[in-house]
Amino acid sequence: MCRLVECHRVWGLVYEGLTSAGIELPDDAKKYLSDHAAEFAQQNVVFAGEAIRLQRIFDAENILVVFYKGASLAQLAYGSIAYKHGKDIDLLVHPHQVPAACEVLKREAYVLVEPSPPPDVERLRLIVQYHRELIFAHATKKIQIELHWKLTKNLQLLRGVDASSPTEEVFISRRMAIRTLNEADLVSYLGVHGALHAWRRMKWLADFNAMVAKQSEADIIRLYRHSVDLGAAFCTGVGLMLCRRIFGLHIPDAVDGELRRSLRLKVLFALSMNAIRYKADEREFGLFVVLCGHGMHYVSEGYRRKFMETNLNIHYLKSRTFYYFYCVFYTVYLAFLYAGTCGLSILKRASSMAARRQRPPARLSEN
Repeated sequence: MCRLVECHRVWGLVYEGLTSAGIELPDDAKKYLSDHAAEFAQQNVVFAGEAIRLQRIFDAENILVVFYKGASLAQLAYGSIAYKHGKDIDLLVHPHQVPAACEVLKREAYVLVEPSPPPDVERLRLIVQYHRELIFAHATKKIQIELHWKLTKNLQLLRGVDASSPTEEVFISRRMAIRTLNEADLVSYLGVHGALHAWRRMKWLADFNAMVAKQSEADIIRLYRHSVDLGAAFCTGVGLMLCRRIFGLHIPDAVDGELRRSLRLKVLFALSMNAIRYKADEREFGLFVVLCGHGMHYVSEGYRRKFMETNLNIHYLKSRTFYYFYCVFYTVYLAFLYAGTCGLSILKRASSMAARRQRPPARLSEN
């Protein structure tokens, strides 16, 4: 059990759930869970305090910053920042304010660790144009910060959601609040984040379920329709199906009918269940990325982003002919990658079904 809890990063949630249910554990398992739960609860307090401090600093510099995941999500989902595991603080700013945000973080003794070495002005401009995050770390406080200006690489997912989107204040205490995404955008983001990572960690699904389970039927329908408008219907849909299977979430009939009719959602559901049980192979993520979006705009945006990322290396390419050759080669590579991933997944499912068919039928007891 301890190994499974560690794999899914749910120490605090499991310990709180078992304790609330009055379930007695072996001493070694109880100590393992309680020690880790206490460690991450203390860490979350530090993260929450740092998030509030940085928010005040950014506000003073007229830099619009939005915090998502982390302490604000824990408070919204579970009513406490103590249970949720986190390893960093996620910030979202406007793309044009990234250089100013970097300067603020450097002034606060944060060091850029990815990309390395630190980029010059021109390279930073290319990074902002073609990527979505920078990673900073504080050597003394042992805090890592991910500075985002986009929530996803493919702009066809979560269309229009950025730092200027409507926000809400989450009160961690009476006088301290953290600015985060509004509820509808946040639920859609959780669906996209989980789906693009194959839902391989239960903590992501637990967060998604906690945000949805407390809603009325009308609100669940509203949240799902909002995700459809943002281009995240498949991501949110498979999240709802997984929550029903694992947590017993009730899905309103108006949404359930649509989910059951989608063949793509059935494939995503089967792949996600396999990823949760056995931890998805990194090679299978390409299939999830392809299936999570809808339409040629989504596919073309994915290819366009991949090609644009290569512009970061133009500084080191003496021949522009080589750059175009790279683009052609990468297209062929992606085609083989996706075809191989689909073929591998189909073979896995086929062999699993064949094995089940070869099992002898269970004999009924003569009694």
